[in-house]
Amino acid sequence: MTEKSLTMRSFGDALKSKMSKTVKKKLFDADKNNFESRPEALERDASKQEFLYELLFESLTYKLQRKEELKFPDLSKSWISGTINNKISLNAAILKAAQRKEAAKEVADYFNQNLIPNIPMNLLSVVTGNVSVLVQNDVTMGEPKKRSLELSFKKKSEADYLAEVWVLAVCMGAGTPKCNQNKTVKPKNTSIVEIPSLNTSKKPTPSIDVSSFFKSHVPAKEFIDRKAPRKLFYDILGSEPPYNQNVIMYYGIGGIGKSSLVKNLKEYTKEQGVLLSSVDFDDPSLRSPYKALISLENKIGTTFPHFDIAVTLCFIKRNPQFSFRDSGLPNALSRKVLELHHSSSNSALYNSTSGITELIYNEFSQYFALDESIKEQIAALEECSAADIEEQLPRFFAVDLFRHMAIEGINKCVLFFDTYELLWEVGRGEENKLRNDAWIRTMADMLKNVVFVLSGREKLQWELENKMWLDKIQLVPLDVLSPEYAKLYLSNCKIEDATIQISIINASKGHPYYLDLCVDTYYKLQNSSNEITPSCFDGGFHKIQERFFKSLAKNEVSVLRILSIPRFYDFEIFKMLTEQFQTGYAITEFDNFNSFSFIKHEPNSKYIIHILMRDEIKKHIKDELRKSIDNCMVSYYKEQLSPEKIPVDDIRFYFTELLHHLEAAESQEQVLSRLESEYISIVKRLQISGETNYLLEHFLNMFNTKRSLLGGTEFFAVMTDMIHLSGKYKEAVELITEYLSKFQINEIANDGYRLNLYIRRVHHQMFYVPLLTLQDDLKIIIDLVDQEKFTAQYCEMLFMLGAHIHLPMGNFEQADHYLQQVNRIAKDNGLTGLLCRGMRKYAEMHCANGQFDLAEQICTTGLKIATDHALWRYAVYLRCIIGEIKRLTGKTTDALVYFNEAMPIATSLGIKGWIGHINLALGNCYTDLFNFDLAFEHYEKARNTYLEIEQKWGELNLETAYQRAILISTGIADIEKLHQLKTSSEELGYNVLSKKIINLISGDKSIIRFEYL
Repeated sequence: MTEKSLTMRSFGDALKSKMSKTVKKKLFDADKNNFESRPEALERDASKQEFLYELLFESLTYKLQRKEELKFPDLSKSWISGTINNKISLNAAILKAAQRKEAAKEVADYFNQNLIPNIPMNLLSVVTGNVSVLVQNDVTMGEPKKRSLELSFKKKSEADYLAEVWVLAVCMGAGTPKCNQNKTVKPKNTSIVEIPSLNTSKKPTPSIDVSSFFKSHVPAKEFIDRKAPRKLFYDILGSEPPYNQNVIMYYGIGGIGKSSLVKNLKEYTKEQGVLLSSVDFDDPSLRSPYKALISLENKIGTTFPHFDIAVTLCFIKRNPQFSFRDSGLPNALSRKVLELHHSSSNSALYNSTSGITELIYNEFSQYFALDESIKEQIAALEECSAADIEEQLPRFFAVDLFRHMAIEGINKCVLFFDTYELLWEVGRGEENKLRNDAWIRTMADMLKNVVFVLSGREKLQWELENKMWLDKIQLVPLDVLSPEYAKLYLSNCKIEDATIQISIINASKGHPYYLDLCVDTYYKLQNSSNEITPSCFDGGFHKIQERFFKSLAKNEVSVLRILSIPRFYDFEIFKMLTEQFQTGYAITEFDNFNSFSFIKHEPNSKYIIHILMRDEIKKHIKDELRKSIDNCMVSYYKEQLSPEKIPVDDIRFYFTELLHHLEAAESQEQVLSRLESEYISIVKRLQISGETNYLLEHFLNMFNTKRSLLGGTEFFAVMTDMIHLSGKYKEAVELITEYLSKFQINEIANDGYRLNLYIRRVHHQMFYVPLLTLQDDLKIIIDLVDQEKFTAQYCEMLFMLGAHIHLPMGNFEQADHYLQQVNRIAKDNGLTGLLCRGMRKYAEMHCANGQFDLAEQICTTGLKIATDHALWRYAVYLRCIIGEIKRLTGKTTDALVYFNEAMPIATSLGIKGWIGHINLALGNCYTDLFNFDLAFEHYEKARNTYLEIEQKWGELNLETAYQRAILISTGIADIEKLHQLKTSSEELGYNVLSKKIINLISGDKSIIRFEYL
């Protein structure tokens, strides 16, 4: 479709050609949840609105084809009641319907039911992509409308986008009827209201040559030279896979022509009919594996179903509040999956992904040609966090790309990755030099029939991970053009004067970026009728830049100045900035402006000014203007972040750009102040979404530099929490201690913020500090706290004393005293979270006293409270205690059900401590069932988790359980190890655990009860 000129008037035919011939004759029956034939639909007398839009769509398709006779057999003549013979009346009716305010929404709803399901999934993105090309190629449309539709294409669902284009096509087509205009027989019994016919008579339009309006100020530049780098690629592409060396890395300084080379190689790949896709990391939105892989899939133009399911699971984990009706879903499959899952009575109560793989395979296995052999790997993702799923996405992408190639008989493919160094724009260092591109390494290792072409400023260092990459990568340095090829290049650009050529070559030194800029300057001078002499190009790089600016019109210079501040722009940003700063540059010249050689753009991507040009322009922008532009962009991205529902990945992207401009406009102190006063809600949203790495990468350096100024801020509290969650408990404790050291104990007790930090410090130390020390820290402050003013904090300290101090110490009477107070205060003051936690530990206390029925009753009540208030974290805790009660009372298989149901929820919520606890519990269950292989497997998982988060409590309990399993399975325990565990437990005050270890030393194999922190 993209090979010939298309306009809006072929829109209907474009869709029809992609619809399944065997399905398109049916309508969707929402009650039966399937398609039925039109006669069946007529018999049930479906709504007139549904048939109206069916008529409009079919009539439009007929009309836009300019045919005298009806060609579609599935359009019943009797159904449209003779209106086909009255074209003007039909045109007017269609036009009126299309112009109704709610028309686009109703059409989108109709398309969702009747059109989208009829287009094979592997063609859906092709259809919308072709329609987008169709829109952009329509010379009858104005540029603003094209830009508007281009934005819609990026942001809206397939149905919404197609409906918007369709309504426009209706208005254009029905507004200028040309068929049978003289046959105006009034139809009989038509359900469409007749409207007076439109006056379509027009004066003849004179032939006007407007080609000069679209003429670029620079001719098309032919790519030359780079023979050796190109030949290397040609040779690999011409050989037969599997490839021994499937990674090519082109590297060189900025402006040396890497992107131009990649563009040329992509064109060659297309000419050879080889499948390809690409990502340019110059676009900041594509620097995460999640976004980059989705972009690669979209450019390939087919559906990767298993990858799409994994993406959907990742999306749901990050955005549990989204439904299938919301915009911003990552793919068409996710809409179907969410709709299916939300309507299923089998969906898990606590976890929005549990069991979803089984549902997908049951419902869509044939529709998406799902592979049963991949089902287990997808199901395993249900138990993963969003971050863990994102790490697995390249594997599923690689599998689906391999399958697609095998099914379609494609034996080779090329994936291009440009501006590679920008993957490390944030957070580059020794500790993560191999982390940010690990996903590309994964695919390059898996796909032997795919060539990976990378280009950037630095050489790859993959051999630091594995020496095998030394044999798989071809590193190709790029240098300046030789004088011979620089001269040929200028000749191809129609610059033939030998003296001018020599002057340009000497000035640019063959550097491609500066050669391009000289050509830009040459044609700017020519178009303004200025004399062009060799002296126009004397000097070095700085002079080239300077002369280029002088060759520009004043308004062009103004636009370049303001657009050099953002890292990229699109039509929306271009329009906003040119109008805001009154450049006098017409937005209709958008395309002409973008024809400069230093502006990079690919279809449906952003426009990016070369970094060398941006850096040079910034030198000549006054600080006041630069800050104004940065602040304008801050406001723009703040607006992008304002909708109530926005995917976390989009939040990360918009917030990154906001921070980029905020940090450029303000000092670090001002940035921190604005973070606290204006953007703390965004920071907290990322915090609760588990974006620990993101927040640490963006803020840790600034936090460490300015933390003396941050005490008392919400931002300080968030960052100490992020440091804690990254496993650095002691560092988090030190930060809080350093801040609180400035205050007397009574000053801490009488300030809510300081009191919260004090309690958090005690909590962070719980995993490695003796209980008596923690008890002293709590008792020294609890009596100073105003119980009415700081009820929640007071209740929290009572909870810690009862649950985390006296219970593991074995002081059950005191634990009972504190926990009863916790439950009463929490209930009276609506502290639901604390109430659930208090009831959980109260149940554990009753278990310690052998009162299992009462303990289970308490847990069941608490579980209902947690469920009713959507407190899934505490619901997990309570379900685990019920599971432990089942195990302690001999109902081990029932216990397994509870623990296995809790695991994916804990993993989804990212509660690492409880992932360890549940593996410990599962190991205990399998030990009680004498299944030691599974027991040791789960103990090992628990050990790894506890070691990762440095939780001493978990390590001691795990090693105790492990020694019991050894004793039961072999009859001999490691007595020396048990004595070491006993000593460590007593040092920390874990008296209950110490007694259990003493029993093990004596050979007691009885079931051991464990409490969980």
